Amino acid sequence: AIEDTLSYYDTDDYGNVVYFGSGQQSEYEFIFVDGSKTVGTFASSSIAGISNSNQAGYAVIPANTFEEMSRNAQFAKTYIVDCDRQRITDDEGEVMRFCQAFMRELWNYIGPDCDVPAGDIGVGGREIGYMYGQYKRLRSNDQGVLTGKGLTFGGSLARTEATGYGLVYFVKHLLADQGDSFKDKKVMVSGSGNVAIYAIEKVHELGGLVVTVSDSSGYIYDPAGIDLALLKEIKEVKRARLTEYVKARPEAEYIADQSVWTHQVAAEIALPCATQNEILPEHVAGLIANGVKIVAEGANMPTTLEAVELLQVAEVVYCPGKAANAGCVAVSALEMSQNSARLSWTFETVDQELDKIMKMIYENCRDTAQEFCLDHNLLAGANIAGFRKVSEAMLAQGLV
Repeated sequence: AIEDTLSYYDTDDYGNVVYFGSGQQSEYEFIFVDGSKTVGTFASSSIAGISNSNQAGYAVIPANTFEEMSRNAQFAKTYIVDCDRQRITDDEGEVMRFCQAFMRELWNYIGPDCDVPAGDIGVGGREIGYMYGQYKRLRSNDQGVLTGKGLTFGGSLARTEATGYGLVYFVKHLLADQGDSFKDKKVMVSGSGNVAIYAIEKVHELGGLVVTVSDSSGYIYDPAGIDLALLKEIKEVKRARLTEYVKARPEAEYIADQSVWTHQVAAEIALPCATQNEILPEHVAGLIANGVKIVAEGANMPTTLEAVELLQVAEVVYCPGKAANAGCVAVSALEMSQNSARLSWTFETVDQELDKIMKMIYENCRDTAQEFCLDHNLLAGANIAGFRKVSEAMLAQGLV
């Protein structure tokens, strides 16, 4: 087991020394939490997540790393690097210096044949660009390290849409197994960020109707279906709150300071795409009353363990995020493939490959659950499949 704590400093615009935070590389062999430190981790990683959030701390790293390991073990491996961006403004220069300072400490731990980080909470294209530029300067080469890059310097088309599209593809293959499809299905979605927006886009493309979205201040119910163009304008262009939605569509309803999962509306599918622990035990009865038959996670661990147990008792099909929202790491892997081959695929090619990968992941979860006489328990299937792949690889390579 190893522990690397990365502390770094930089100067602000006035020459003052500023403490920026700390990051931790996790490498999973064993994992436990001792006070505020994470020790141990899981070896041989290839796709990583970098999180940049004042809400993310050491106590969060073990759970996130293990969850990422399970997700990536469907076809890859993982680690988490976390940094706490305290006392930093949104000034562009300061954000750039923060990213460069972080990469100065991280660059020796990553590489195209070692660990390839991707963005996570608070780390988007801007931050990845600054870190990648610093990495190139330090390495003096243009390797395909960091995924989620801009299209002008090695990024992949469909990377933005990947998690939302992949989530819907996972459910599409589940429905196909049941002889069904998204056509004419009503869907509840939480969140209004990238995952939610592109899940909605793909659901509508497949013939379903999404009737809810949410943000941290409340949620929208639109019986005619969420206006995706309006939602993108509000969230991606104006970066405004959902209260703007009802100003443009007065027939929709805005409910402030409430969880979308308290809303009573007939729906067959629920896609939580907002945040951790958003579906609580007290929400399950309402979801069942609404007629929900499938809950598929677009966010990381949005359903509490108690709520999962209640859903399973009620025979609601639960699709865990470690499988259902693997689209992000799937397209990260595809971006790595394009970088290695010095190619740039079309959007359609990446999208088709993503669909194939999500089908493979769904079938792997389904078949593993059946193998262990746990039919329809996709959570067990994902856990067993991921753990078995990692443990077999570790045993085969010996005590190294």
